[in-house]
Amino acid sequence: MSEAKFTSVPELFNNVLGNIVNIEVLKTAVNMGFFDFLKTGFRSIEEIKHAFELKAPTRNLYDFFDKMFFLGLLERQGIEETALYKNSHSTNMLFLKESPKNALNLFNLCKEVQKRFENFETILKEGFKKDADPFSEKLFGENLTREFLHSMKDINEKNFELTVSNLPLLKDCKTMIDIGGALGVLALKVKISYPEMHCISFDLPCVAEYSKEYLEKEGFLNKIEISFGDFFKDEWPKTDITFMGNILHDWDYEKKIFLLKKSYDRLNEGGIFVCIERFIDDKREKSNEALLISLTMIVETIGYNMTPSEFDKLARGVGFKKTEYFNDAVEFCLAFK
Repeated sequence: MSEAKFTSVPELFNNVLGNIVNIEVLKTAVNMGFFDFLKTGFRSIEEIKHAFELKAPTRNLYDFFDKMFFLGLLERQGIEETALYKNSHSTNMLFLKESPKNALNLFNLCKEVQKRFENFETILKEGFKKDADPFSEKLFGENLTREFLHSMKDINEKNFELTVSNLPLLKDCKTMIDIGGALGVLALKVKISYPEMHCISFDLPCVAEYSKEYLEKEGFLNKIEISFGDFFKDEWPKTDITFMGNILHDWDYEKKIFLLKKSYDRLNEGGIFVCIERFIDDKREKSNEALLISLTMIVETIGYNMTPSEFDKLARGVGFKKTEYFNDAVEFCLAFK
């Protein structure tokens, strides 16, 4: 049994309230453009008030900007009326548009997720709409654009790189496909490590221009095959190894089975299926990040994150001979045909 994380009501209150306040402080700072103003050097509260025509009392503004100093978002010299503020190095890297490593796409995605949690109670009470498609134009709107796809790249790129480096069995494969490949990041990582392999990235037709744009920028447009279709309706090429990175967790039980069965059928004999996503531990005691993502699936899609045992049962149920769970710097499950 896991130990209680909070031992008193005040501790629980401060932790929950603290998370809410931290989110709102960061969101407000980005939305109002404070980080753009503080990127070049130290500024006083009076300079900030004048530049943004702020009507809030100066004393309250000390708390707002000191909270950002406490969070590591700002540097500070002096205190209260002598205080001067400027962006920290991390803020300049993560929250300025001109930074090549900025996380603004991901930040905007998080804001959208926060909005969707407003419907959390309704979903728990009423369940999902019948035949709901989380990636239809109606439900996803403009999120399925360059911003959304690059957010996914920012989230997944390191994990994809680690997955490839921890899969020595790739050396025995001649062909691979990434189902739901988005920009083609995983196919690119495989191609870099295994130049002789035929690498395919498969996703919806509306992703085409963005994946071509990304792969051309990376110099791999003519080295990776871009294939498009609906993975529920259309066939994809047969390969030695099939990847799904953060795909199965988007879908409910029945659709998980459908995709696993289709993946089994589209693998060459002796082929391997790789599921890259966060897994809830089998005892459901310590996988906080996986549970967080799984709950996000409730408001974002119609799915959930699995335990390794759940994956094993589903994979064997559609014909796979065995599965393996890997958890060392990166998580993934393998299923062997």
